[in-house]
Amino acid sequence: MLTNKRSLDERTMLQQLLENDQSKASYNDIIMNYYFLPPEVYVRSIHCTRSNTLILSTTGMVYSFGLLHECLGRNVQKKEESYTPGQVVFGEKVISLATGENHV
Repeated sequence: MLTNKRSLDERTMLQQLLENDQSKASYNDIIMNYYFLPPEVYVRSIHCTRSNTLILSTTGMVYSFGLLHECLGRNVQKKEESYTPGQVVFGEKVISLATGENHV
């Protein structure tokens, strides 16, 4: 059972992003992984490539997950670890992200 509750505004934002996204990202896949974020993380924006998703928090932290574990910007020991969000460390607050079909 998932205990991490998100606001209606965040859910609406996710729905709108996915409806406007031309990628093959599944709404259910992103929502399910979104719930694995730490409870203190609030989403500012979500960015998708063909195989990976990056989430920018309101505090400037970046979290990544997806199929291409070597392209997540973080150390992933086992491929299965790439399926849930993990923090990408930049050393500074991130204010914006941009992605394309095959790049971040």
